[in-house]
Amino acid sequence: MVKNKILASILACGLAMMAVACGGNKKTEEAKDEKLSYTPQVNEVTVMKLERTDFARQLLSNGKLVAGKKSALQFRTTGKIAAINVRNGEYVSAGSVIATVDRPDLKLSHESSRLSLQKAELDLYDFLVGQGYPAGDTTSVPADMLAMAKMKSGYSAAKNDLARSSYEIEGAILRAPFAGRVAGIKQKPFDQAPSDVFCTIVDDSMLEVDFSVMESEYSFLSLGLPVKVRPFADETKEYSGKVTAINPLVDEKGQISVTAQVRNDG
Repeated sequence: MVKNKILASILACGLAMMAVACGGNKKTEEAKDEKLSYTPQVNEVTVMKLERTDFARQLLSNGKLVAGKKSALQFRTTGKIAAINVRNGEYVSAGSVIATVDRPDLKLSHESSRLSLQKAELDLYDFLVGQGYPAGDTTSVPADMLAMAKMKSGYSAAKNDLARSSYEIEGAILRAPFAGRVAGIKQKPFDQAPSDVFCTIVDDSMLEVDFSVMESEYSFLSLGLPVKVRPFADETKEYSGKVTAINPLVDEKGQISVTAQVRNDG
Protein backbone atom coordinates (compact mmCIF):
# COMPACT_ATOMS: atom_id res chain seq x y z
CA MET A 1 0.00 0.00 0.00
CA VAL A 2 2.78 2.31 0.93
CA LYS A 3 4.61 1.28 -2.19
CA ASN A 4 1.63 2.27 -4.30
CA LYS A 5 1.45 5.71 -2.64
CA ILE A 6 5.16 6.37 -3.30
CA LEU A 7 4.74 5.37 -6.91
CA ALA A 8 1.74 7.65 -7.27
CA SER A 9 3.73 10.53 -5.77
CA ILE A 10 6.62 9.97 -8.15
CA LEU A 11 4.22 9.93 -11.11
CA ALA A 12 2.63 13.15 -9.91
CA CYS A 13 6.02 14.87 -9.61
CA GLY A 14 6.98 13.66 -13.06
CA LEU A 15 3.81 15.03 -14.56
CA ALA A 16 4.37 18.36 -12.82
CA MET A 17 7.92 18.63 -14.12
CA MET A 18 6.74 17.82 -17.62
CA ALA A 19 4.10 20.55 -17.34
CA VAL A 20 6.70 23.09 -16.18
CA ALA A 21 9.06 22.07 -18.98
CA CYS A 22 6.31 22.37 -21.58
CA GLY A 23 5.36 25.80 -20.26
CA GLY A 24 8.99 26.96 -20.42
CA ASN A 25 9.35 25.77 -23.99
CA LYS A 26 6.21 27.63 -24.97
CA LYS A 27 7.55 30.92 -23.51
CA THR A 28 10.87 30.39 -25.30
CA GLU A 29 9.12 29.92 -28.63
CA GLU A 30 7.02 33.08 -28.08
CA ALA A 31 10.19 35.09 -27.34
CA LYS A 32 11.77 33.75 -30.56
CA ASP A 33 8.67 34.76 -32.51
CA GLU A 34 8.89 38.28 -31.06
CA LYS A 35 12.56 38.57 -32.12
CA LEU A 36 11.75 37.36 -35.60
CA SER A 37 8.93 39.93 -35.96
CA TYR A 38 11.15 42.96 -34.88
CA THR A 39 11.74 45.50 -37.69
CA PRO A 40 15.00 47.48 -37.36
CA GLN A 41 14.89 51.33 -37.63
CA VAL A 42 15.87 52.81 -41.00
CA ASN A 43 18.61 55.50 -40.91
CA GLU A 44 18.12 58.06 -43.71
CA VAL A 45 21.22 59.59 -45.34
CA THR A 46 21.25 62.85 -47.32
CA VAL A 47 23.49 62.81 -50.37
CA MET A 48 24.74 65.86 -52.30
CA LYS A 49 26.78 66.20 -55.44
CA LEU A 50 30.24 67.65 -54.92
CA GLU A 51 31.20 70.45 -57.29
CA ARG A 52 34.37 72.50 -57.61
CA THR A 53 33.72 76.11 -56.55
CA ASP A 54 35.34 79.10 -54.85
CA PHE A 55 35.22 79.59 -51.09
CA ALA A 56 34.41 83.13 -50.01
CA ARG A 57 37.08 84.65 -47.77
CA GLN A 58 36.17 87.53 -45.48
CA LEU A 59 38.63 90.06 -44.07
CA LEU A 60 37.53 92.21 -41.13
CA SER A 61 39.31 95.45 -40.23
CA ASN A 62 38.72 98.80 -38.57
CA GLY A 63 39.28 101.94 -40.63
CA LYS A 64 38.71 105.66 -40.96
CA LEU A 65 35.95 107.10 -43.14
CA VAL A 66 36.63 110.46 -44.81
CA ALA A 67 35.13 112.57 -47.59
CA GLY A 68 36.18 111.64 -51.10
CA LYS A 69 36.99 115.28 -51.99
CA LYS A 70 38.08 118.13 -49.73
CA SER A 71 39.64 121.47 -50.62
CA ALA A 72 40.84 124.25 -48.32
CA LEU A 73 40.20 127.68 -49.92
CA GLN A 74 42.00 130.95 -49.21
CA PHE A 75 42.18 134.37 -50.82
CA ARG A 76 45.20 135.23 -52.94
CA THR A 77 45.08 138.83 -51.69
CA THR A 78 44.47 140.81 -48.52
CA GLY A 79 41.76 143.29 -47.60
CA LYS A 80 38.36 143.53 -45.96
CA ILE A 81 35.74 140.91 -46.74
CA ALA A 82 33.07 142.53 -48.87
CA ALA A 83 30.54 139.69 -48.89
CA ILE A 84 30.04 136.10 -47.71
CA ASN A 85 27.40 134.42 -49.84
CA VAL A 86 27.09 131.05 -48.08
CA ARG A 87 26.84 129.56 -44.59
CA ASN A 88 28.51 126.59 -42.98
CA GLY A 89 26.85 123.35 -44.02
CA GLU A 90 25.31 124.86 -47.15
CA TYR A 91 25.60 122.93 -50.41
CA VAL A 92 27.15 124.83 -53.34
CA SER A 93 27.67 123.92 -56.97
CA ALA A 94 31.00 124.09 -58.80
CA GLY A 95 32.03 127.67 -59.61
CA SER A 96 29.74 129.30 -57.05
CA VAL A 97 31.10 132.52 -55.48
CA ILE A 98 31.61 131.89 -51.78
CA ALA A 99 33.08 135.22 -50.67
CA THR A 100 34.78 138.36 -52.03
CA VAL A 101 37.37 140.83 -50.77
CA ASP A 102 36.93 144.53 -51.40
CA ARG A 103 39.90 145.71 -53.47
CA PRO A 104 38.99 148.92 -55.37
CA ASP A 105 42.64 149.44 -56.29
CA LEU A 106 42.64 146.19 -58.24
CA LYS A 107 39.52 147.25 -60.10
CA LEU A 108 41.12 150.57 -61.07
CA SER A 109 44.26 148.78 -62.21
CA HIS A 110 42.19 146.41 -64.31
CA GLU A 111 40.36 149.29 -65.98
CA SER A 112 43.66 151.02 -66.75
CA SER A 113 44.97 147.80 -68.31
CA ARG A 114 41.86 147.49 -70.43
CA LEU A 115 42.24 151.06 -71.76
CA SER A 116 45.94 150.52 -72.45
CA LEU A 117 45.10 147.46 -74.51
CA GLN A 118 42.58 149.41 -76.58
CA LYS A 119 45.19 152.12 -77.31
CA ALA A 120 47.78 149.49 -78.21
CA GLU A 121 45.33 147.88 -80.59
CA LEU A 122 44.85 151.21 -82.41
CA ASP A 123 48.62 151.61 -82.64
CA LEU A 124 48.87 148.11 -84.07
CA TYR A 125 46.37 148.84 -86.84
CA ASP A 126 48.08 152.16 -87.56
CA PHE A 127 51.41 150.39 -87.97
CA LEU A 128 49.93 147.78 -90.31
CA VAL A 129 48.27 150.45 -92.44
CA GLY A 130 51.65 152.15 -92.74
CA GLN A 131 53.00 148.87 -94.06
CA GLY A 132 50.32 148.76 -96.75
CA TYR A 133 47.88 146.28 -95.15
CA PRO A 134 44.13 146.90 -94.91
CA ALA A 135 42.97 148.70 -91.73
CA GLY A 136 41.45 146.41 -89.12
CA ASP A 137 42.31 143.23 -91.05
CA THR A 138 45.14 141.06 -89.77
CA THR A 139 44.27 137.87 -91.65
CA SER A 140 46.34 138.84 -94.67
CA VAL A 141 49.38 139.89 -92.62
CA PRO A 142 52.23 137.33 -92.50
CA ALA A 143 52.82 135.82 -89.08
CA ASP A 144 56.31 137.25 -88.62
CA MET A 145 55.17 140.73 -89.65
CA LEU A 146 52.15 140.57 -87.32
CA ALA A 147 54.32 139.50 -84.38
CA MET A 148 56.73 142.41 -85.01
CA ALA A 149 53.82 144.86 -85.29
CA LYS A 150 52.38 143.69 -81.94
CA MET A 151 55.74 144.19 -80.24
CA LYS A 152 56.37 147.68 -81.69
CA SER A 153 52.84 148.90 -80.98
CA GLY A 154 52.95 147.63 -77.38
CA TYR A 155 49.93 145.40 -78.05
CA SER A 156 51.54 142.23 -76.66
CA ALA A 157 52.66 143.98 -73.45
CA ALA A 158 49.25 145.58 -72.94
CA LYS A 159 47.47 142.24 -73.44
CA ASN A 160 49.73 140.56 -70.91
CA ASP A 161 49.18 143.38 -68.42
CA LEU A 162 45.41 142.99 -68.71
CA ALA A 163 45.68 139.24 -68.11
CA ARG A 164 47.77 139.88 -64.98
CA SER A 165 45.25 142.42 -63.71
CA SER A 166 42.38 139.99 -64.31
CA TYR A 167 44.24 137.31 -62.36
CA GLU A 168 44.70 139.65 -59.40
CA ILE A 169 41.00 140.53 -59.34
CA GLU A 170 40.10 136.85 -59.48
CA GLY A 171 42.31 136.34 -56.42
CA ALA A 172 39.90 138.49 -54.43
CA ILE A 173 37.04 136.10 -55.22
CA LEU A 174 36.63 132.64 -53.69
CA ARG A 175 34.86 130.10 -55.91
CA ALA A 176 33.95 126.50 -55.20
CA PRO A 177 36.28 124.22 -57.22
CA PHE A 178 33.65 121.45 -57.16
CA ALA A 179 30.19 120.80 -55.79
CA GLY A 180 30.04 120.16 -52.05
CA ARG A 181 29.27 121.53 -48.61
CA VAL A 182 30.90 124.56 -47.03
CA ALA A 183 32.63 124.18 -43.67
CA GLY A 184 34.92 126.14 -41.39
CA ILE A 185 33.85 129.75 -42.05
CA LYS A 186 34.78 131.87 -39.01
CA GLN A 187 34.86 135.42 -40.41
CA LYS A 188 32.03 137.85 -41.02
CA PRO A 189 31.60 140.63 -43.62
CA PHE A 190 33.96 143.59 -43.09
CA ASP A 191 36.43 141.40 -41.19
CA GLN A 192 39.97 141.31 -42.47
CA ALA A 193 40.50 138.43 -44.88
CA PRO A 194 42.64 135.72 -43.24
CA SER A 195 46.06 134.97 -44.66
CA ASP A 196 45.41 131.25 -44.29
CA VAL A 197 42.35 129.06 -44.95
CA PHE A 198 39.01 130.86 -45.15
CA CYS A 199 36.80 127.77 -45.54
CA THR A 200 36.77 124.17 -46.73
CA ILE A 201 34.64 122.55 -49.42
CA VAL A 202 33.73 118.94 -48.68
CA ASP A 203 32.21 116.59 -51.25
CA ASP A 204 30.77 113.69 -49.23
CA SER A 205 28.80 112.12 -52.09
CA MET A 206 31.70 109.67 -52.35
CA LEU A 207 33.51 108.50 -49.22
CA GLU A 208 36.93 106.97 -48.81
CA VAL A 209 37.81 104.48 -46.10
CA ASP A 210 41.41 103.76 -45.11
CA PHE A 211 42.08 100.49 -43.30
CA SER A 212 44.94 98.07 -42.69
CA VAL A 213 45.37 94.32 -43.21
CA MET A 214 48.12 91.92 -42.24
CA GLU A 215 50.99 91.32 -44.65
CA SER A 216 49.98 87.65 -44.91
CA GLU A 217 46.63 88.74 -46.38
CA TYR A 218 48.20 90.83 -49.16
CA SER A 219 47.76 88.05 -51.75
CA PHE A 220 43.99 88.12 -51.25
CA LEU A 221 43.73 91.82 -52.17
CA SER A 222 43.16 93.29 -55.63
CA LEU A 223 41.89 96.53 -57.14
CA GLY A 224 38.12 96.48 -57.56
CA LEU A 225 37.62 93.99 -54.72
CA PRO A 226 34.15 94.60 -53.21
CA VAL A 227 33.98 95.95 -49.66
CA LYS A 228 31.20 96.69 -47.19
CA VAL A 229 31.51 99.43 -44.58
CA ARG A 230 29.50 99.77 -41.37
CA PRO A 231 30.09 102.93 -39.29
CA PHE A 232 30.37 102.58 -35.52
CA ALA A 233 27.88 105.44 -35.10
CA ASP A 234 25.10 103.44 -36.77
CA GLU A 235 25.83 99.78 -37.45
CA THR A 236 22.43 99.34 -39.10
CA LYS A 237 23.75 101.25 -42.12
CA GLU A 238 25.94 99.53 -44.66
CA TYR A 239 27.84 101.11 -47.55
CA SER A 240 29.08 99.12 -50.53
CA GLY A 241 32.16 100.00 -52.54
CA LYS A 242 35.40 98.77 -54.08
CA VAL A 243 39.10 98.81 -53.29
CA THR A 244 40.77 101.71 -55.16
CA ALA A 245 44.34 101.67 -53.83
CA ILE A 246 46.72 99.20 -52.16
CA ASN A 247 49.95 100.42 -50.59
CA PRO A 248 52.48 97.56 -50.94
CA LEU A 249 54.77 99.00 -48.24
CA VAL A 250 54.62 97.14 -44.92
CA ASP A 251 54.64 99.30 -41.78
CA GLU A 252 56.39 98.57 -38.48
CA LYS A 253 53.34 96.61 -37.31
CA GLY A 254 53.47 94.25 -40.28
CA GLN A 255 50.38 95.77 -41.88
CA ILE A 256 49.47 97.08 -45.33
CA SER A 257 47.34 100.20 -45.92
CA VAL A 258 44.31 99.80 -48.20
CA THR A 259 41.92 102.46 -49.51
CA ALA A 260 38.36 101.80 -50.68
CA GLN A 261 35.74 104.12 -52.12
CA VAL A 262 32.06 103.87 -51.23
CA ARG A 263 29.02 105.88 -52.28
CA ASN A 264 27.26 107.87 -49.56
CA ASP A 265 23.60 106.93 -49.98
CA GLY A 266 22.58 108.48 -46.69
